[in-house]
Amino acid sequence: MDGNSFFSFMKSWAYISSKLKGDSSSSILVPLPEYFTQIYDRILIRDPIGIEEMYLNEWLKQDGFGESNNNRNLMLEYLKVPADATRGSFELTPLDVEKLRQLVLTKLKDKKVNNSLSRFVLTGAYVWVSLAKVQEEEVIKHPRVVFWFNVDCRSHWKSPIPPRYFGNCIGFNRIAVDTKGLLGEGGLIIAVEALSEWVRSLGYESLSSKAKSWSFSSFDLQADNG
Repeated sequence: MDGNSFFSFMKSWAYISSKLKGDSSSSILVPLPEYFTQIYDRILIRDPIGIEEMYLNEWLKQDGFGESNNNRNLMLEYLKVPADATRGSFELTPLDVEKLRQLVLTKLKDKKVNNSLSRFVLTGAYVWVSLAKVQEEEVIKHPRVVFWFNVDCRSHWKSPIPPRYFGNCIGFNRIAVDTKGLLGEGGLIIAVEALSEWVRSLGYESLSSKAKSWSFSSFDLQADNG
């Protein structure tokens, strides 16, 4: 399941626990409000272009995960963290985001971007530029820099899927810009314009066309092929 389903489940659990008033042995049935009730009906997922079959075939092409090396094994493969990895937490407050918005507005040339300056666009662009500059020695070796991000497809599918649907409705996307531009003085604006253009084009047609090309071989962090 995806993040939306996970947090919705946790809220439902917390709601039920609060009604039990600490009595974990209670057998009382606690009715959930509609906004906490999950929807499990898989019929809601319409797949006219055969994405399910394509993905299942992709899975069967893999060697499998875990010690069994069985390609029908559903065991998850856990990525190992590099020994020299560094973890950090960075906070962007609403005030920080608003400062970013005002900075971008003073430098934007494409006025259509003004209507799509969401928090995702602003923070995504800022993170993209920051990561590129931190890894400049490696990034500069490539003509273009790719930015990967997830998309909740529920509201963007041909037949919209309810927000309370319990499952995995995450797709992924990537956009790329010229490395020199992103690392330059106007890098933030370049990133904002690229992300804004993607947001304006977001819809069933764009997602379904990209979904056809998603595969295990797609996960090349530097690949610039869509």
